[in-house]
Amino acid sequence: MAMAGEDHATACACVAGLVDLLPPDAARAVRTVDLEGASIASAAAAEGITPGNLKVRRHRARAQLRDLVEATCRMCATHGCLDCTCKPPQKT
Repeated sequence: MAMAGEDHATACACVAGLVDLLPPDAARAVRTVDLEGASIASAAAAEGITPGNLKVRRHRARAQLRDLVEATCRMCATHGCLDCTCKPPQKT
């Protein structure tokens, strides 16, 4: 089920803030492909890696991001709240 425009923007803003907590390579993979809509091929070329390598990097980054979402606000992650006011963890 796809989200409506405003809900999608709210969810993306929440996730985009958490992406910055990922390691730089992982953050770029998620940001470029998932948030900015670049193709795997173009994102891989920009990184100087193979598309297969980018797919692995993105898969691992998404798993880390899922863990961050669950750690940041277990209630929102479980129930899909889109008006989350939980504070994300600080980058260390």
